[in-house]
Amino acid sequence: MRRLVIGDIHGGYRAMMQALERAEFDEKEDMLIGLGDYADGWPEVNKVIEYLRHLPNFEGVLGNHDDWLLNWLKRKDTPYIWTSQGGMASIQSYQNIPKSYQKAHSEFLTLLPYYTIIDSKLFIHGGPITTRNGIDMSRQTEQDMMWSRELFQDVAYSILYSRDTEINISPFEEVYIGHTTTQWLRDDFHPVIFQNVFMLDQGGGWNGKLTVMDIDTKDYWQSDFVPSLYPEEKGRD
Repeated sequence: MRRLVIGDIHGGYRAMMQALERAEFDEKEDMLIGLGDYADGWPEVNKVIEYLRHLPNFEGVLGNHDDWLLNWLKRKDTPYIWTSQGGMASIQSYQNIPKSYQKAHSEFLTLLPYYTIIDSKLFIHGGPITTRNGIDMSRQTEQDMMWSRELFQDVAYSILYSRDTEINISPFEEVYIGHTTTQWLRDDFHPVIFQNVFMLDQGGGWNGKLTVMDIDTKDYWQSDFVPSLYPEEKGRD
């Protein structure tokens, strides 16, 4: 069984399927690990979630956008911060979709954890808060795990200012995060890897690409620029 991890999909079903096809993903045999933010942005949110929930070996975590979608599926909450950040695309994707699908998708998202650990590798959406002593998951809040950008900022500081600052991720060997597009660091749309921190949001929810990586070989595959796959859509500003 190969073990692949996928970055923030943001409703980009076409990008997801393209990247998985290029990775020669075997739906029945391979594991797919999702870093969250399956929702919001591109118009095929319901298709993304419907596909993921039927994979026999899917291991995903909850992202902040998925949490917003879950609140809408359960209670029809529509905070402006959500609808203005891709939430309207999610709402529209569920128009004319049977209520049974909405219920099944709500149940799927409800069961997703905030993080998962596989062979001393941590998979989390926003990234854990680290200290000089490493990462203590018992002290991470739900908001930290979905929203924190501190680990990204620590890596960014080291890269942008050529610092040799040690980022202690013990007891984990590797940490995989999404949530923050690496366009803030560089414009080549490749994954950013620094001291065994793997940042796999390459802007697929905006104007970038969607990334799939083999966590054992570190080979990776990407979609085309996602806007080119949705020429009829405006996407997020």
